[in-house]
Amino acid sequence: DPVTITIEAEESTISTKVQNLVSTWNSLFDFLTDNPGELTTPIANKLNKVAGTIATGLRGIGIDRGTDGLFAVDETDLETAIEDNLTKVQDLIAGPAGLATTSRRISRDFLSAPSRYVTHPKNPVSSSALRWMRYYETRGLLLDTIG
Repeated sequence: DPVTITIEAEESTISTKVQNLVSTWNSLFDFLTDNPGELTTPIANKLNKVAGTIATGLRGIGIDRGTDGLFAVDETDLETAIEDNLTKVQDLIAGPAGLATTSRRISRDFLSAPSRYVTHPKNPVSSSALRWMRYYETRGLLLDTIG
């Protein structure tokens, strides 16, 4: 008898990972905007630009951006998008211009040469921002969440 193998995406797992990414992104963005400084402001500005660029696409998969710059996830819409068009969700989150990918690129850029952005490294806000960025990067929180 022939053997049939079916490969399916686990929608709930993907949804949870996307929600975790959004939560992490919101925490980082919140921290950066609540602590303006010579390091935090450029990072926040770059993240804000990325978010603004893909906000329309994200809205189409159940992730809406509020006036405060933070994202909110409609679980039902996200799960429907995952079921109906997983490729679109993957592209918007982990594609070359996706939220996770570009956020990771921004964090790595700043972490690779923070002195380009910080003229006073002893500044507590700048030091704190560097610690936050390192925390997010080392924990893989800004890595591609679905691929």
